[in-house]
Amino acid sequence: MDDHSKTDSFSGDSALLRSDDERNFRLLYDRYWKDLYQKAMSRLDNSSDAEEVVQDIFVSLWNNRYTVVVEESLRAYLFTAVKYAVIKKVQREQARGRIFPLNIEAIEQITLSNEEMLYYKQLEALIDSEVQLLPERMQEVYRLSRNEHLRNNEIAKQLNISEQTVKNILSESLKRLRARLSDYKFAIFLV
Repeated sequence: MDDHSKTDSFSGDSALLRSDDERNFRLLYDRYWKDLYQKAMSRLDNSSDAEEVVQDIFVSLWNNRYTVVVEESLRAYLFTAVKYAVIKKVQREQARGRIFPLNIEAIEQITLSNEEMLYYKQLEALIDSEVQLLPERMQEVYRLSRNEHLRNNEIAKQLNISEQTVKNILSESLKRLRARLSDYKFAIFLV
């Protein structure tokens, strides 16, 4: 593919992404899903985990279609998002005691360059600093969900609040974090 075709494809993908028409978004989904799934599957070695990672990426992409910044190509952006999402998935599942074929260090070495790993660590630090700016209850619920990997019903029981309150707090905290982190390319996949 020549440079002109790449530009046409990128601008076409960008137009489809920004469209409010779900059929256009479906075109992007159909275009990239299989390759993204295969990449996630090669790292996770579990079909349902790979599907979940890719599905989460597309949900996040749809929800953030107006603010997401794609600099080179949507394809490159999505494959990088898979890298980060796989790492996050492995970290969360290992914290719950689930064993993966590769440990997190092996995945980081395989999938991320030193520059990408530095960027990932910087994003995590940025997210942590933004979480500290949330109201105390939001911080608590967010950390129990994302850092302690507790389910909503477990958080509700621990904090003696309803499960719906946990969902509402998480939803609002994620909304605030995404708004504050909208300038950072892959932060939406890590919160």
